[in-house]
Amino acid sequence: MRSACPSCAAVYEVPDALLGRGRKVRCARCGEAWMLRPASPPSEPEAAAPPESPALAAPPPAPMPEPASRPARVIATPPRQAAPAGGLLLVAAWVGSLLLLAGGVAAAWIFRQEVMAAWPPAARLFAALGG
Repeated sequence: MRSACPSCAAVYEVPDALLGRGRKVRCARCGEAWMLRPASPPSEPEAAAPPESPALAAPPPAPMPEPASRPARVIATPPRQAAPAGGLLLVAAWVGSLLLLAGGVAAAWIFRQEVMAAWPPAARLFAALGG
């Protein structure tokens, strides 16, 4: 079965025998995961009328031979592992941002007389905060 990644349109060939009722696959190019289901068999047209006698009925079709066993190639990548450094950097960025904000608020409070002298409307803010 030919399948294309819904994100980057990379094309893959996946044997129908590997799909079963469906299989989750992941794109090797962009990492997008999607559920790949086999194409539904075409519906057979219904006969207008059943055969009149069992003797005239066609014999059942012979079973299909099993395909030759050979190693199949699945074109799906293993699941991505979370990078601990990426999560650690994000936490460090948040902590640094909060420390910077707290330092700015503390400096404004410590130097509130200078802030009010430079920007008189700040006097109302510091008065509302009790300073």
